[in-house]
Amino acid sequence: MRLIISILLLLAGVAILFFWAGDLWLDIQALGIEKNAYESVITRLNQFRKTRDALLSNYNSIPASELQKIKNFLPETVNSGALVVQMANITNESGLLLKSINMGSAEEKTPEAPLILSVSGSFENFYAFLQRIEKSLRLIDVKRISFSSGRDNFYDFSLEAGVYFQK
Repeated sequence: MRLIISILLLLAGVAILFFWAGDLWLDIQALGIEKNAYESVITRLNQFRKTRDALLSNYNSIPASELQKIKNFLPETVNSGALVVQMANITNESGLLLKSINMGSAEEKTPEAPLILSVSGSFENFYAFLQRIEKSLRLIDVKRISFSSGRDNFYDFSLEAGVYFQK
């Protein structure tokens, strides 16, 4: 009788252990899956960190003068005052008479502001003006040019362009 009770108690203990350990085993498996997911995220974060460090090192290796050229090429804002001064300087250097500069406001969706410029002078000077705009550091997209005839190689030119900036 003792043997039967011992065997029954042993079987009851094994059954309790099996059911209790089964739940624990499922919890352990779930935690293992969660651990693997966290390790995967940590690995990706480390890769991002290495990429960020490489990009920062590349950025920091760019000389300040080159960074300034990049900022002039595509400024953070329209900066219409600096653009007006730049256009006035280019027209004067080209031998043109600046009549008007109109800066429109940028649309919300695009990083482009309209620019309408009216100048007077000879065709050769206007051509030199266009070449200077082309070689300037500021990104200016000439969209339309119109002109009216004048007297003695003196014309009125109207230039419509888009000026780009970071958005």
